[in-house]
Amino acid sequence: IIGDGASVTIENNNIHSNTNAGVFVNGEGSEAVLKDNRIRDGKGGVGICAGASVTLDNNNIHSNTEAGVFVHGEGSEAVLRDNRIHDVKGGVGICAGASATLENNNIHSNTLVGVAVQDEGSKAVLRGNRIHDGKKGGVDISAGASATLENNTITDNDLTAVQLQVHATATLTGNTIKGNGQCK
Repeated sequence: IIGDGASVTIENNNIHSNTNAGVFVNGEGSEAVLKDNRIRDGKGGVGICAGASVTLDNNNIHSNTEAGVFVHGEGSEAVLRDNRIHDVKGGVGICAGASATLENNNIHSNTLVGVAVQDEGSKAVLRGNRIHDGKKGGVDISAGASATLENNTITDNDLTAVQLQVHATATLTGNTIKGNGQCK
């Protein structure tokens, strides 16, 4: 757990078999950079809460029983670049007023939605990501959240590529969307 305004860089580690998140960053002013790690086989991958800020670069986050990356709470921020997030329950969750930027990630083969942006005030920008082969949908934006999707490839998910629900807003530009299922 990284908290109380701490700042840390975590690089080239094999983080596995945890009973909670492999890395949990909590609290206003708490910051972390995670680079080139393998975070696997635990309950959750990375949790970012209560105003913390995290940058994730080139990590392989997989085989966790909960979310690969979970960003929760007003003021919580995450930047995800060039990560592989796969074979987890839900790929990336952004909720309760948090914000995230996702660029060039490969998010695939998850049990739930690839990227979920939920709750009033939650915001996400997705650029150049591949979101594919999920057991549910690609991207779900709901409950007053907003998202901008630019140049993503969203393919072959069992349900819809992009779903907007309950006062959500989205801007989609230059995305490739094909081979996805429909809401049942």
